[in-house]
Amino acid sequence: MQKKIRVISLLTLLLFLWHAADSASISSRKEFYTALTGRSEALIDKVLTELEKGESTSLKRAYEGAMMMRKAHFLKGPANKLRLFKEGHQQFETEIARNPENAEYRFIRFCIQENAPKILKYNTDLQTDLELIVEKYQTMPEDLKEEVMIYAKVSGRLHPEDLN
Repeated sequence: MQKKIRVISLLTLLLFLWHAADSASISSRKEFYTALTGRSEALIDKVLTELEKGESTSLKRAYEGAMMMRKAHFLKGPANKLRLFKEGHQQFETEIARNPENAEYRFIRFCIQENAPKILKYNTDLQTDLELIVEKYQTMPEDLKEEVMIYAKVSGRLHPEDLN
């Protein structure tokens, strides 16, 4: 009986620590979305610098790829813009391919595709991403749901009433 209590206590502690570590890895979610949707190259650079620290995770690689795509907007010269956009695109799409049901990755792609210049032709997944976002909205972490709702208020395709 005492052994069972120890095992249960240990499992509870491990779950708590795992959740705390997972939360820490995305503690800059608000800052990430502010940079993604904002107009500050300095904030994008700050987020990229923060992402370079620590262990490489799928979330980190997805965030980095998205930030590189966004940073491309601020570069001078079409060749530089395209080079960085493609580099970020490849990294980001690799993470989506590895995690196709990850609603956050699909939300990020939706935001980027909805706002990408038409010349890039990076808009082919809007409808499927929209459907997945709406389907998984209720199961998203609260801070992500908040970011989705904020974006839905300014989006041309995703609307707050779609998320209820």
